Amino acid sequence: MRIPSTADRRRSEVPGIAHAHKRLAPHPDHDSSEIAGHRRTSTNAPPLLPQSKSQSLDDSRAAVRLFDGFRNLLAGSFEISRLLPMAVRPVINDMVEPLQQKEHMKYTKDNAQHYAKEHFTGVWAASTTPYRPDLSFDEEAFARNIDHWIGALKVAGLFITGKQGEFFSMSVPERKRSFEIAAQVCEGRARTVMSCSDTNLDVVIDLARHAEKHGADWIIVHSPVLHFANDVEDTVYEYYRHLSETLDIGIAMWNHPDCGYIMSPKLCARIAELPNIVAIKYSVPREQYAELTRLVGDRIQVSTASEEEWLDNIIDLGWRLYLCSTPPLLLQTAKDHRIHEYTKLAFEGRYAEARAVRDSLEPARQAFRKSRPAGTPQAHTKYWQELLGQAGGPVRRPLLGLTEEQKALTRRMFIESGLSGS
Repeated sequence: MRIPSTADRRRSEVPGIAHAHKRLAPHPDHDSSEIAGHRRTSTNAPPLLPQSKSQSLDDSRAAVRLFDGFRNLLAGSFEISRLLPMAVRPVINDMVEPLQQKEHMKYTKDNAQHYAKEHFTGVWAASTTPYRPDLSFDEEAFARNIDHWIGALKVAGLFITGKQGEFFSMSVPERKRSFEIAAQVCEGRARTVMSCSDTNLDVVIDLARHAEKHGADWIIVHSPVLHFANDVEDTVYEYYRHLSETLDIGIAMWNHPDCGYIMSPKLCARIAELPNIVAIKYSVPREQYAELTRLVGDRIQVSTASEEEWLDNIIDLGWRLYLCSTPPLLLQTAKDHRIHEYTKLAFEGRYAEARAVRDSLEPARQAFRKSRPAGTPQAHTKYWQELLGQAGGPVRRPLLGLTEEQKALTRRMFIESGLSGS
């Protein structure tokens, strides 16, 4: 861990992004220390993330300020850090970094589940990752999309760099950078769960610690890919037990058939007894996630990716979290918030009204489905985003892009969806 240079500590803005508190920091590897932009014109956005007032957190923050001040003096404009022996520099950073991670935490490990039941709620969406024509990560477009999603579309939180975000084709530095951007744009305005899934456990933990350090509310880790799927129950339990023991941040489980197996409701409930396991995105048939909901009670949030099932799960199962896929980004516009609207009505117990709003979205759902090729879901999603005025861009290999015929069909279905005029 190196002491950051003066250039590393500079902050700049992304064009057109309304930030609630601070500017978007450029990546430390960039040649330029600034990204030209415009300052937020409104600074009265209400804080959505209540800060803990516990004495322990106050003490930690005071310690952070003390050590940060000392380190910044050593590495500041006078550049006297070059006078320090190389062996001393990591010691200073090792003193500060654990405290900096605690600075961002709004809960302790012991009350992570209680905090998540109160705050890990509402309509969340899975972010996509925009790439430039040369397939480089378009950081500015990513930030603009996030600002639009949490502002104009009223999304409560974002699932950052998961399958829809093509995490499997991103480098670890790119994934870390996506966490930083999302945390900065969402700060005080919406919440985040950072996808730290990987086949390498060291990478998972490295990403998790980076997410915690840079202000993530929670992380999500999909169950390990088991190519032979033997001893699944014990293997998967031990995997999450190790993550829970190693990390303080709240962890959401994530299980889907792509992992090679389905976690049983009893296994999920057993893992949910670990102190900082706070939620699960459970992509399974309804009878299985309904059983899990009964088993865990109020301990953790249970959710699934299907927007079509969301309202029924609020009514029948008492769910408070939709975690999540892309419908909140693709079936809503700045003037059309019907997913948000029917969710609010259902939370208020106005079920008949909620159903009417939910059902009115069916033409848009059908248009989206009819235009979506089975083999290119991410490319189709990004093209639909572009038709909505969001940043999309190409996909990276091994994914396939859309053909011209597929794009033409998507344009026709988009017009039929009723979203083009809103």
